Amino acid sequence: MKYIYSLLLPLGVFLLTGCAPLPIVNSSPDTIKENSIYKYYDSKSQIRYLVSNDDKNLHISFKTVHPPTIAKILRAGLTVFFDKTGKKQKDVYVTYPIGSPEGFTSMQLNPNNQTENNVKSLINATSIAAEYGYFGDKKSFITNQSDTKIQLSLSSQSPKELVYDLLIPFDKIDNKGKSDLFNLSIGIVTKSFNMPSSPQKDIQVGGSGQSTGGRRPQQPGSISKDANYSGGRQMGRAPHEGFSELSEDSKIWFQVGLYR
Repeated sequence: MKYIYSLLLPLGVFLLTGCAPLPIVNSSPDTIKENSIYKYYDSKSQIRYLVSNDDKNLHISFKTVHPPTIAKILRAGLTVFFDKTGKKQKDVYVTYPIGSPEGFTSMQLNPNNQTENNVKSLINATSIAAEYGYFGDKKSFITNQSDTKIQLSLSSQSPKELVYDLLIPFDKIDNKGKSDLFNLSIGIVTKSFNMPSSPQKDIQVGGSGQSTGGRRPQQPGSISKDANYSGGRQMGRAPHEGFSELSEDSKIWFQVGLYR
């Protein structure tokens, strides 16, 4: 009887709280060979990611070719959260990129009309400023500083791909380091943004379509500042696939089984 009760108790707690357990991601030893394999995949954001570690540092890397996800990362910003309780607390985090000004709208992200330097150009236009937060204490830093213990980078290994890389010491997550992190959870969260909408102005999301309103047409593959991605149609053409996602945050939360 006691055995049955012990099995039913966790189920009852789950039903009362409505909180589903986070998926488990197993960390790999932080070696070059292991880091070439992106073992895990989030279908909504289309992010492939991996987690690895040694005794002192946690290494998170991911890549995506999904245009809306790339747009949200570079325009609205990305934050990685760390919670040693295994939940979704946001007291410890690293934000990079922080986000770009409203004027950063020339996002050439049409997957059918990519150019050689498309994503690379967007990365070059992205700020190198970052922020680290620890239970209310915030510290801004520059990602190319040689003396920073937190290492961050954005890169592009192909015209359509964005690669994110974060190396953070365990003592930046918890002052006791790796030894106290048995229930570590991680959240990879992008912000969202809305593109201005004005049907009277031109919209061009790739191809050689004509503009309206007498304005100069956008370059092929570019996203007009005045484009409408709310799901309607402009000039009889279907909207750019996936760009309604810009108004929604992307969230990936998981619990990490650290490599010991």
